[in-house]
Amino acid sequence: MASNFATIRQTKVKSADQHNALNAHNNRAISGSNINKTKTHSNITLTPTQYNNFDDFIASKKTAIREANAKRKNGEKKARFPREVLNKKTNKKELPALSQEFIFSHSHKALSEEESIEYLKRADLFIKKWFPSCEVLSSIIHLDEKTPHIHIHISYFDENENRFIQKTLSQKGKTDINEIRKAFQKEVADEFELLKQDGSVVSKEDHQAKASTEIAELKEQIAKEATRELSKQEILNATLKTEQGEFTVGEIINKQSKIIGTLKARETALNHKLKTLPSQDTLEELKTLKSNFNALKHKYNDLEKQVDTLKEKIKVYRERFKMFMSKLKGKYQKTGKKKIEPIVLPDRKSTVLGKQSSGIRIK
Repeated sequence: MASNFATIRQTKVKSADQHNALNAHNNRAISGSNINKTKTHSNITLTPTQYNNFDDFIASKKTAIREANAKRKNGEKKARFPREVLNKKTNKKELPALSQEFIFSHSHKALSEEESIEYLKRADLFIKKWFPSCEVLSSIIHLDEKTPHIHIHISYFDENENRFIQKTLSQKGKTDINEIRKAFQKEVADEFELLKQDGSVVSKEDHQAKASTEIAELKEQIAKEATRELSKQEILNATLKTEQGEFTVGEIINKQSKIIGTLKARETALNHKLKTLPSQDTLEELKTLKSNFNALKHKYNDLEKQVDTLKEKIKVYRERFKMFMSKLKGKYQKTGKKKIEPIVLPDRKSTVLGKQSSGIRIK
């Protein structure tokens, strides 16, 4: 079975030509052989393009910075528009990247069109959450190409502070594509059963952590059950009626042992899965193992409740027996010196009950 991947591409927008071409492509001002014009009307605009061209964007940001600086208090650090830097390749001064574009997609035919739209809308929300104060210049879903995808054009301009914050974002790792892919995988792609773009198993570290936690819980459960002791013979031989029939406590404990054996087998299976993790089906198998374990745990809890009920009944029977013996003792004390005829047991003539030197007297 072919693997299905979540894909993310990040591009820094460094020039007017690049900015304007991006706008033209995303808004279908230009077309190409890969675009199905009969489906262009199906494209979905989540955030309309905010500026007609790069010059409008630059003018707007310079005005916003100037107005914000005029309102800043004395001593407060003022913002400035980014300065041109020398491009070592062209040996020319150029503006640094003022925005970036993300393209989210997935393997061809990995999702239905309806699922793709939901997936791409989630990608849009993810990026807006990842860059909460940055200005979104446009966000458009394209359904008129081979595979559905979304173009999200976002600037480095902080709308709350009215300043460009490329350096701050970089220091926090917010522009690191690997960190973005990792977070997106956990928050969105896993839910759609898509693999990480580099080909590793979906959130492998998270799956390992979850499986390790479950194994630890299994070990703790097994240790508790292995040290549990029900040593009273009367309890072991007592019977208990259940919906499945009548069983002795000993039989119930044997079933308990089988459950523990099953849990150990599940633990071995989980350990094996952790070492191999052969395919994306591992997560589903792990969910099945967990579901089976919960079912076994539920059965064990029912058995434990039944044993506790039986213990309570035995406790009541013991109290009743003590009361009976107390009454019986009182009865014989009231008889005083009344002679009790000895009873000779078969084949043991010297053993009698009653008033004889070799017999046993009931006091």
